[in-house]
Amino acid sequence: MFLILSFVCGMSTLTNAFPNNYVDFTFRVVPIKPTLGGTHPFPKSPVDSLEATLDDHQLILPAVHPEYELYLLDEDSEIVYQIIISENVEFVNLPSTLVGDFQLLLYPGGDYYYSYDIEL
Repeated sequence: MFLILSFVCGMSTLTNAFPNNYVDFTFRVVPIKPTLGGTHPFPKSPVDSLEATLDDHQLILPAVHPEYELYLLDEDSEIVYQIIISENVEFVNLPSTLVGDFQLLLYPGGDYYYSYDIEL
């Protein structure tokens, strides 16, 4: 009994020593509206939302996805970081030197992109 209680208390202390920084979120889908002859937008099919997780400076994507262009924009909408994420890469480490509020954009090519506001 003492051994079990010690183990449980020890795990509690270990868990508190490494706080859980996971943030699960769903990206907003932002359409890019090309036009026909400059006046009428092309008809669009609905785009599925994209769920991801942010753990401190690590972005965790679904196991299966297309190639993305990732952009981090600062509060002035300036690109402060960009990278190509190869298809099916689940873990993306963002620079630990970036701290603050950013807009995270994932562009798979085509007529839409994903957007989410994050704090690093």
